[in-house]
Amino acid sequence: MSTGPSNHIVCFNKENTEEIVEGFKRKITTDEAMTGREFCELLEIDYNEIVEMRKSDQNDNMNYFMEELTKIKEIEQYFTK
Repeated sequence: MSTGPSNHIVCFNKENTEEIVEGFKRKITTDEAMTGREFCELLEIDYNEIVEMRKSDQNDNMNYFMEELTKIKEIEQYFTK
């Protein structure tokens, strides 16, 4: 019997829910954690395809992250010392 919607933290870089819970310093439970593989199974989508897409986007994502991070004055100053 369903009790309504639930919330989950999905991590594609961990293979089991216990690793996810540990990564969150035990602030979530294993019931709230879900691996990327479990998420893909739930939605009936190809896990391996998602992983490959993430790999191909990795450099662009890193560049974007670094560009945005250096827009923070304190961060920019740290790197220009």
